[in-house]
Amino acid sequence: MVTGLEIEQRDGVVHAVIDIGQENALTGEICAALTTYLNDPPADAHVLVLGARGPAFCLGRQRQAQTPADLRTEVRRLVDLNAALPTSRLLAAEKLIIGSMRLSRRS
Repeated sequence: MVTGLEIEQRDGVVHAVIDIGQENALTGEICAALTTYLNDPPADAHVLVLGARGPAFCLGRQRQAQTPADLRTEVRRLVDLNAALPTSRLLAAEKLIIGSMRLSRRS
């Protein structure tokens, strides 16, 4: 279980709810958990509904990095999550998403 992320599955529908205060700023752990889920969903999951508690879906990320290496890890988690979104067979958003962007991945 990841702090700030609730995942529940019923009848093939998975609800992933971000719940970290008013802004719902993503943590590195939430990004990693969602990426793993999108890249390798359970066989009986057909739709992932991504939602959030509170007025905002997500207003960015929590800046936790203390060193350049930590920052690279945080950014990599965001890039990995962004790359998993369009390739997953699951995904629907429960609230309006503004300002999302597609980052290309370099090999």
